[in-house]
Amino acid sequence: ERCARSRRTAWRCIPKRMRRVLVLSAVVLAGCFPDYETEPDDHMVIVHSAGQSVDFEVAADTGLTSNTVSFTYDFDIDQYEVTVGRFNEWWKHGRKSPDPDSSLDPDGAYKEQMSWEASWNDSVSHEYFDWAAVDTDGKCSGPEPYPLGEAPSTTWRLAEDGVAGAVNFPMTCVSWMQAAAFCASEGKRLPTAAEWSFVRTDGVAPQLFPWGNAEPPGGCDGAVLKFNGGFCGFPRPIGSSNLDHTADGVEDLVGSVFEWVWDVQWEGNKNEPNWAAPSDGADASARRLRGGGSYITDVGEERTQGRLEPYGAGDRYNDAGFRCVRSVR
Repeated sequence: ERCARSRRTAWRCIPKRMRRVLVLSAVVLAGCFPDYETEPDDHMVIVHSAGQSVDFEVAADTGLTSNTVSFTYDFDIDQYEVTVGRFNEWWKHGRKSPDPDSSLDPDGAYKEQMSWEASWNDSVSHEYFDWAAVDTDGKCSGPEPYPLGEAPSTTWRLAEDGVAGAVNFPMTCVSWMQAAAFCASEGKRLPTAAEWSFVRTDGVAPQLFPWGNAEPPGGCDGAVLKFNGGFCGFPRPIGSSNLDHTADGVEDLVGSVFEWVWDVQWEGNKNEPNWAAPSDGADASARRLRGGGSYITDVGEERTQGRLEPYGAGDRYNDAGFRCVRSVR
C-alpha cells in the first residue's frame, strides 16, 4: 500500500534482493560501476526534490516567518534518527572533528554556506561530553520532572548500563556541533530546514503530517508523542510507530525526538532556491533550528505539526536527536 502511494520513486518498493540483481545487471550492461545514488547506503533513502519546492514556518524573535524554498538537486536522507549504537561507535572509536574551514557539502549546493569552524572543535572533545557526569552536572537539559520509569534523561546512558535494545534508541543529549561532526564523519551533513520540511510532508503542501492533515489515530501506536499526559513509554526503538513514516519509508519525523537541522534562526521570510543560512560567526551561544515533535509534545502543538524553532547550538537536550543527509552528486 505504501508503495502504491509513493509519489516520487518506486525504487524502494522493489525487494532489496531484486534491487541488487538489477544494479549488477546494469553494471554488466554499462561496463562501469554505478554511482552511489543508484543504491543509497543501508541508512539512507533518496529524495527526488529537484524542480520542487516546500513551504514551512519558523519561529523567530521577530515573529513567525513563512518561507518557500525550491530545489535544483536531489538528496539522500537517513531513514532513521541516528541511534545510540551508531553514535557511540563514532564517539568511542576514531571520533574526530572535520578540518577547519572545510566544506561539509563539498560537491553540493551548499559548498560555500556549510563549513566547519575551528571554534566548534571543543564540542567534540571528551571533556565536553562527560560520560560519567552528564546526568548530575546539568550538561544535558530537558523537561523535568519525568514520571518515574517513563522518560530517562538520556538514551545513551541506558546502553552504558546494559539495557537490552538500547543501542536502537534514538541518540539524545547531543549538541548541534556534535551532530554536525558525526554526519561529516560519514561524508554527510545536517539537513537544511527546507530539506527536512520537504521530506516530512512527503513533498505535498500544505500538509501537516506525512500521511495528511489528520492527527495520528491510535495514540502511541501511531506516533511517539504525548497523549493524555503520557510519554508513550519513551525511550522506544527507532521506527517503532506504525504511522509516523513517509511514503518512501523515512521514519519518526513527527514524534520520537526533536531533530537538529543546519540553519540558524531565520529573521525574515525567505523565498529563494537552495537556501541555507551560512555558518559564519556561529558559536556555542548561537541558536540553530530544531524540527518536529518528540515524546514530550502534545499532538496538537504547532511544532508537532511542522513548525521549526531555535535552540542553543551548544546545548544538549534529552528530548532531541538528529539525522543526516547527503547531496546527490
